[in-house]
Amino acid sequence: MRTPTIAAMLAALTLALVGTTSAEIAWAENPQTGAAADAPAGSEEGRYANPEDGKLADGIYRNAYFALVYPLAQGWGKGHASPPPSSPGYYVLNTPRPEDGTKATMLIAAQDMFFSEPPMQNARQFVEALARTASPENGMHVEESPAVVKIAGVTFARLEMIGTPLLSRLVLATDIRCHVVSVSLASVDRATLARLARSLDKISLPGEASATDAGSDESGTAAPLCIKDYARGENVVRRVDPAPADPKFQKIPARIVIGTDGKVKHIHVIEAAPQQRKNIEEALAQWELKPHLVNGQAVEVETGLMFEFKPRAP
Repeated sequence: MRTPTIAAMLAALTLALVGTTSAEIAWAENPQTGAAADAPAGSEEGRYANPEDGKLADGIYRNAYFALVYPLAQGWGKGHASPPPSSPGYYVLNTPRPEDGTKATMLIAAQDMFFSEPPMQNARQFVEALARTASPENGMHVEESPAVVKIAGVTFARLEMIGTPLLSRLVLATDIRCHVVSVSLASVDRATLARLARSLDKISLPGEASATDAGSDESGTAAPLCIKDYARGENVVRRVDPAPADPKFQKIPARIVIGTDGKVKHIHVIEAAPQQRKNIEEALAQWELKPHLVNGQAVEVETGLMFEFKPRAP
């Protein structure tokens, strides 16, 4: 059974295989922008960037939020514009395209572990769920179980799905800031997949990236410490509910960064209608929370919340 998270990834992989479509034209109206798009990976700006703020230029994909720098294989460049993130927090970060005639596709994506459906704890669980989608009906099978491998000094979960007789896929995924960041390659030629996978040897990632845990900086110094459901219960000192806005019954995910003083320093509403987004941002800006301590020192925390606007009771 395909979960919403895995279904989103498979849909993105499919779109990466086709040429320009009406959907791509619509996505081009929402290009990747943002003040942190050009910030160096791991910079101060990167602490308060958003996952979709990455940029591909001169053959290198840079994403300050994930402190990621990926020099693509020679002959690869810009592809389709990326769509907005989905409500379960799935991001199509970039879809580079070969400029040298190579018969292959690439998808760089991220799944927010705070909002994945069903809940997943790490990159290995993510690729294991993807492996379960292989079946004779879709012409895919898995010869080897997902494995943990080391690339550029950090661990990745690796999965190869063999196409019969069509495309095969190679997925490499690691967890950074409680997001599974994945590079998915597809080609009719498995040797081409192996060659493209070697380009990841040049990737630069934060040292805490991992296939088997949250990929979070436990000290809270390099990046905010990500903690699921931190903005609940006794941790909340002051809460302001957002003003209602249509459409109703729509779940809206948001991430916030909480400063060492307990105030909200950054707000990222992942998917919402414009008025909903505005109301949530205005409300969250007024929240106050208990500072989180590590070894007696307050550190910044990144966490997620889910909002849902419902009709007022009569």
